Amino acid sequence: MKVEHFIPANKTEKLVDMAVELQEFVDQAAADGESLYETEKGILAKVLKMGHLAIDRLLQHQGDGDLGPTLQTADGVELQRSASPVERPLRSFPL
Repeated sequence: MKVEHFIPANKTEKLVDMAVELQEFVDQAAADGESLYETEKGILAKVLKMGHLAIDRLLQHQGDGDLGPTLQTADGVELQRSASPVERPLRSFPL
């Protein structure tokens, strides 16, 4: 199932900005003679933030899941949409 929604440009710009900041962080760490351990910790923190934003972007692309008043499963069963949207918390496990 593919449901694509518009993503504001600022979300893309933010992800690109974060990549530039990561590059600058690495360059500065090298220039400062920062230890590998401290540099790696900083890189990981920045990459995790980028990953969070990327997942947020993916979920925005997916939209709210509204596929219309009815939906037919692969087994041929017709399902009815709920009368009102049902929110469910996103559960994700950190690596």
